[in-house]
Amino acid sequence: MDDLKPTLEKIAESIKFILLDRLGREKAIKRPALLATLREIDHRISDRDMRKAIEKFLPETCMCSGGYFFPQTDREVNKTVDYIEAKIRGLAVRRRAILESYPGLGTGRQMRLGL
Repeated sequence: MDDLKPTLEKIAESIKFILLDRLGREKAIKRPALLATLREIDHRISDRDMRKAIEKFLPETCMCSGGYFFPQTDREVNKTVDYIEAKIRGLAVRRRAILESYPGLGTGRQMRLGL
């Protein structure tokens, strides 16, 4: 049955087709809506596969709180980078809190990741 599952490259092709109608941040499509649209094409597409396809085959895809889109301006690209950096900072804070909550466990991890 998994042989019938679409490849990440095929999923990326479908995503690109959808996002070509989503030029600019104001036309971003939220992740659940993008997934629902993809599932109209092939119901076996998972959220994780959708995200992997974007990461691997569509690095030009921008994102914001409004969803995914193809940028039209430098400002949209910069806003995407700001959005991603904010997520990274939030994860770093959460990571630090977990490590501090369990002294003696997870040793060496702060040095390894340099956070």
